[in-house]
Amino acid sequence: MRRLIVLFTTALFIVTALTANALTRSQIIRLLAQEKSFNVTYMTKAMLDKIAASKKDYPLAVLADNAGVNSVRVFEFGDQVTVDYGKALLNTYISGDKEADLMLLQQQEGYRYVAIYGLPAQEHICGTVLIFSEYYNHKTTLIIITGSISDDTVGKLIEAFDK
Repeated sequence: MRRLIVLFTTALFIVTALTANALTRSQIIRLLAQEKSFNVTYMTKAMLDKIAASKKDYPLAVLADNAGVNSVRVFEFGDQVTVDYGKALLNTYISGDKEADLMLLQQQEGYRYVAIYGLPAQEHICGTVLIFSEYYNHKTTLIIITGSISDDTVGKLIEAFDK
């Protein structure tokens, strides 16, 4: 019963905070870090190279050849509370009228939903690419890629996640 009250209180706090747009990225990540069903992986260049060598069909393998990638963070959300935090984190990047301009791919296929956003740094270069992937009642991830990501690499990412 106590867990149910805590879960309800947390959900109420999230809804209130999200509607007020009060949480910053740092605050959301701090809240996520307290959740047991949340995991984050920081991928190094060596890890990307290893993925490209062993799992060529893995969508992030296309990043191995891109020298402009500075960081790749993979956020995995294990329950609805953390998924809501993940959506709030995504919205800190794309909120407002910019969302439609930044969307590169949105695909709903059965129980799978994928959205890819690109935040431009300069012409033909994205400074940040956001990939939100949700499999109903299974797995939800948010991948944040930063650096100087060329249109060509973004195109390869879209093709990889469009499969």
